[in-house]
Amino acid sequence: MQIKTIITSIRKYIKLDLIHIYLFRLFMFCIQKLIYPLRRFQKEPVNKILIVRLKHLGDLLLSVPLIQSLQRYYPGATLSIATGSWNREIAEDIIRDVKKVYYYNVTKYCRAKDQIVPIQARLAILREISQRRFDLVIDLDGSVGFLFLYLFKRVTFVSSIESLRFQQNLAQLGLIENDRTNYNIHSQHELLNLAASIRRLGFDLIPDSMRLQIKRETEQFIHAYFAKNLIVTTRPLIGIHPAASTRQKLWSTENFAKLAEELIQRFRAQIIFFGTPTERERIERIQAKMTSGSITASDLSLPQFIAAMNRCQLLICLDSLAQHVAFLQGVPAVVIYRSDNFVRWTPGDSENMAVIFKKEGAEVADIMSNLPPAFLKKIETALR
Repeated sequence: MQIKTIITSIRKYIKLDLIHIYLFRLFMFCIQKLIYPLRRFQKEPVNKILIVRLKHLGDLLLSVPLIQSLQRYYPGATLSIATGSWNREIAEDIIRDVKKVYYYNVTKYCRAKDQIVPIQARLAILREISQRRFDLVIDLDGSVGFLFLYLFKRVTFVSSIESLRFQQNLAQLGLIENDRTNYNIHSQHELLNLAASIRRLGFDLIPDSMRLQIKRETEQFIHAYFAKNLIVTTRPLIGIHPAASTRQKLWSTENFAKLAEELIQRFRAQIIFFGTPTERERIERIQAKMTSGSITASDLSLPQFIAAMNRCQLLICLDSLAQHVAFLQGVPAVVIYRSDNFVRWTPGDSENMAVIFKKEGAEVADIMSNLPPAFLKKIETALR
C-alpha cells in the first residue's frame, strides 16, 4: 500500500505521462532528422502511402481532408490507414478508395477493455505493414510499435507530426527559432497543425477536399428518414447534440430544453436531437421538460448523422465529435465549452461558428445572443 502511495505521488509531481510523451517526440525527431532526411524523399516515387492515426473518432475525422488531399496529389498511389477499431465507420464508410485498413488498437486510446488487443496481434500487424514496404508513412500519432518499424528502416520515408511537436517544444524553450511550418499545438486548430505536418513534404491541403463525402444510398436513407419524421423544408431545421464524452463537458438538461423552446418560438424551428443509442435517455429527459415537439435521432450511424446534419441550418453541441463534423461540412454551429482548451479543437470562423466558453457554465441567453451570423443570414433570407 505504501509503495502504491509513493508511485501515485511521483506520478502527480513528476508527471511520468508527460515524460513519456516528450521522450517519444525526441525519438521521432531524431529518426526523421537522421534516418529519413527530407531531401531524399523528394527524389523518391510514391506508389504506396500509409496514414497512421491511432486516436479517437474526432482525430481521424479531422484527418480526412489531409487524406483526400494526398489522394489528389498522388492519384496513382494506393492508400492504406492504420487506426483503432473504434474508427471503423470513418475508415470504411467515409474515406474513399482505401486499399487496406489496419486496426491497431493502442491501449491508451481504448475506452473499453474488450478493445484492448494482445501484443502478439499488434506485432502481427506491424509485421504485415513492414512487408508492404511503404514509400511514404505520415504518422499523425505514433506508438512504440511504429517507432521500431521506423528504426528498422521498413519504410522509405516518414513524416511525423510528433517530430513537429518536438520542434515546437524546443521553440517554446527558446532553444531554436520557431518552425517555419507554423505548427502550434496551443494556439491554432488541429487541422492547421495537420496541414503543417504535410507542408514539409512540399504540398498542402486542397480547399475542396475539406468536405466529407457521403454515399448516395446514405443520402437516400436520410431523405426517407426525414419524410417519415415529417421534417419539412419550409421551416428551419436546428440540430442539437446534447452529449459529450465526459460529465465535465455536459450542460444541464433543463438548459437544453429551455434553449430548444426559445429556438422554436423565435424561428419556428424544427428541433432534431442527435446522439448515440446510449445517449437516448439523456435526450428523452430533455424532451420531457419541453412543451413543444421534437425529433429523436439516436439510431443513426455516423455517415447517416453527417448526412442529416448537412440538412440543418444550425447545430448546437458541446465539446464533442459533432463540432468537427459541422466545421468540415460548413454547417453553422454553436459550441458550448467548459474547458479553456477550445482553441485547438474549435476553428476560429466567426461567421460560421460561435464558441461559448464559461467555466461556471453558460446560460441560454449566452447562446441566443451569439448565434452565428451565417445562420441568421440564412433565416433572414428564408423569412423574406
